[in-house]
Amino acid sequence: MIQRIKKAAKKKSVIAAMSIVAVTGTIVGVQSTKAPEPTRYVMEAVSRGSVIATVSGSGQVYGESQIDLKPSVSGDVVAVLIRSGEEVSAGTPLFEIDRSDAVKAVRDANLSVRDAELSLVSANLSLQKLEDSADNLDVIKAEHTLNQAMRSLEDLQSGPDEIAVRQAEAAYESALRNTEMESDGKTPKTVRIAYDDAVAVFKSTVQSLKTSLSDADEILGIDNIHANDDYESYLGLLKSSAVSNATVSYYIVRDTVNDLIDASDAMALTGTPLEDVDAGLEQVLDALDEMEILIRDVEVVLAYTPESYALNQNQIDALKTSMQSNRTSMASKATAILSEQRSVDQARVSFETADATLETARLSLEKAKRGADAGDIATAEERVAEARAALDKLVNGTDDTDIAVAKNTVAQRESSLEAARNRLSDAQEELNDYTVRAPFDGIITGVEAHVADPASPSTVLATIVTKSKVAKITLNEVDIAKIKVGQKVTMAFDAVPDITIAGVVGEVDAVGTAEQGVVGFGITIAFTTDDERILPGMSVSASIIADSRMDALVVSNGALKSYGSGYAVQTLPDVSAEDAASPEGVTSETDPELVPVETGLADDQNTEILSGISEGMYIITRIIQSTAEAVTSASNGTGVPGVGGLSGGNMRFIGR
Repeated sequence: MIQRIKKAAKKKSVIAAMSIVAVTGTIVGVQSTKAPEPTRYVMEAVSRGSVIATVSGSGQVYGESQIDLKPSVSGDVVAVLIRSGEEVSAGTPLFEIDRSDAVKAVRDANLSVRDAELSLVSANLSLQKLEDSADNLDVIKAEHTLNQAMRSLEDLQSGPDEIAVRQAEAAYESALRNTEMESDGKTPKTVRIAYDDAVAVFKSTVQSLKTSLSDADEILGIDNIHANDDYESYLGLLKSSAVSNATVSYYIVRDTVNDLIDASDAMALTGTPLEDVDAGLEQVLDALDEMEILIRDVEVVLAYTPESYALNQNQIDALKTSMQSNRTSMASKATAILSEQRSVDQARVSFETADATLETARLSLEKAKRGADAGDIATAEERVAEARAALDKLVNGTDDTDIAVAKNTVAQRESSLEAARNRLSDAQEELNDYTVRAPFDGIITGVEAHVADPASPSTVLATIVTKSKVAKITLNEVDIAKIKVGQKVTMAFDAVPDITIAGVVGEVDAVGTAEQGVVGFGITIAFTTDDERILPGMSVSASIIADSRMDALVVSNGALKSYGSGYAVQTLPDVSAEDAASPEGVTSETDPELVPVETGLADDQNTEILSGISEGMYIITRIIQSTAEAVTSASNGTGVPGVGGLSGGNMRFIGR
C-alpha cells in the first residue's frame, strides 16, 4: 500500500514538473521573440584618486635577526651619524650620502612645475579671451595695429626714409670714431679717453685719502704731535689696546698714502701710460681698504674715551661724526674707482668689436639709402594681411575650431603640469634615499663606513640587530627593481588568518640566486607591529607598497583598451553628461570614438592617466550587447517544449 502511494506521488511530481517546464518554455519563447535590446554603454567620469602599486611575495617568519644596512644610491659618504653599539629607533638618520646631484634634480623639477603652472595660466587666459566676445577696446587695438602695418608698408613702398638714413649715418660715424687710433698708432682713442677719465678720479681719491689720514692724525696725534695734547691721556683710556691698534693702522695707511701721492704727482691728466694707470687704480683700492680699517680703529678709540674737562661728550660726538663722514667718503671713492675700471674694460671690449660694428653700420647705411627691397615689402604685406585677419576675427567672432584647439591646449598643459608634479615628487623621494635611516628599532653594530668612503647599493655601511621578528621572502627579477629599503609592508598569515601585521623593508639582496632557471632575490622585512600568536617558522604572505600617486587623474582598468603600442579609452561625444552618469548605461546612434592616452602607475583597480583626457570627461567602462534570438520549441511527443528553450534571452557583457 505504501509503495503504491509513493509511486502515485512520484507520478504527480513528474507531471507537475513537466507542467512547469511547459509554462516556462512558453514564457521564454514569448520573450525570445522580442526585438534585441540596443547596445548600451556604461560610462564613468574621469576623476582624481589614489593609485597604490604593490608587489607581493611569500616566505617564512624568523626570530631575532641582524640586517646589513646598505644605501639605495651610489655616492661618497659625507656624514656618519652613529657609533657601534648605539641603540636607535626606526627612522633615525645613520649615514648621509653626497646628494648634490639629487638636490639639483629637485631644483630643476621645481622649476619645471613653475613653468608648467605659468604655461597653464597662459593657456587658460587665451581660452577665456577666445570665449569672451570682443569688446570695443580690443577692436580699436586691432584697427590701430592694422593702420600701423599699412603705414609701414606705404613707407617702404615710398622709397628711402630720410630720418632712417640720418640715423644710419650717425651710427656709422660713431662706429668709425671707435676705430680711430692715437698718434702712436697703438692706443685706441676711446680707450685713451677712458684712461684719462680714470686718472682724474684717481687723483681725487688720493686727495680724499690724504684728508682722511689727516683727520685721523688730529685725533691720534702721531705726526701732528700737539693735536691732542689737551685730552691725550684720556684717549682710549677704557680699553688699553685701542690706541695701539689705531696707531699701527695709521702707520700702514700713511706709508701707502705717501706712495700714492708720489704716483699721483707723476701722472699727467692726459697721456699717462696705461700700465701706470692700471697699477695706480689697484693700489688706491688697497689704500681704501686700509683706510676703512684705520677709521674703524679710531672709532673704537673714541668709543672707549671717557668724557672729561678737556673733551666733553659733544666734542667726542663731533669727532665720531667726522670719522663717519670719512667712512662714507671712502665708500663713495671705492665705487668711483671700480666704475672707472669697468669703463676702461668696456672701452677695450668696444674697440675689439669696433671693426664688426663698423661693417654692420656701413651695411645698414647702404640699406637705408637704397630703401626697402622686395623681401621687406613682402614681409610688410604679410603683416598687413595678418592684422586685417585678426580684426575680421574680432568683428565676426571666434569660430568653434579655435575654441576647440584652445581647450585642447589647456588639457595638454594640465597634463604637463601633472607630469611635472609627479617628476618633482619622484625627485624629492629620490633625495630622501641619500639619507640611510634605521628601518626599525635596534642596536647598531659593525660600523664599516667612514666619511669620504665611496658607497653603492652593495656596500655594507653597518649592521643593525633587532629583537623583533622578521619575515624573509623571495621576489623575481622583474619585481625586485621596484623594491627598496624603507618601503611599508602588510603581512598576512595562513596560521592566523584574522590579523594583519605591519612591517618595513629592511634589507634587499644585491645579488640574485638562480634556481631551476628562475632568478630570485631575497627580501628581509622587519615587523613594526607584533602579535604573540605569530611564531618563527610560520608562512607569511607579504604585500609591499612599491609606489603611489595621490590626487592623480585615474580611470578604471576596465576602461582601457590596447591601442598600437599603448592604450586608449572610448568616448561618446553625442551623449550628455547627465545621460552618461546613468548606472544602467546609455544608447548612442554613433559608434564610440577611441582617444589615445598616456598611462602612468597602475594598481588592481585604477590606472593613472598622464595625458590625453581631462578630469570630468565621460568614458566607456563597459558595453552591454543583447544576444536574444527567437527560440523554437522542440516537441518531445507530448507537446511539452524541451528544456533547451530555457537558454534564450541571455545578455553578454563586453569589457577589457
